[in-house]
Amino acid sequence: MSKLNNKESIYGFVGWLTTREGGAVKLGSSEDCAGLSGLIEEFAKVNNLDSISKNWPKNLVHPSGECSHINNDS
Repeated sequence: MSKLNNKESIYGFVGWLTTREGGAVKLGSSEDCAGLSGLIEEFAKVNNLDSISKNWPKNLVHPSGECSHINNDS
């Protein structure tokens, strides 16, 4: 099996979230998304994805340029 590239990983993860037997995951700034980290780890493991770096929040750019709960300035 070939390794997924970045965009394939995103499409694959979102596709799995919306079609898995456990049901779709509700996301949003007012939702409790703590369980999502376990799903990310599960997907990453079965797809042999690289671990995240300790600086990933500083490397992340949101399309709108902002996020309601994350401050990348620190």
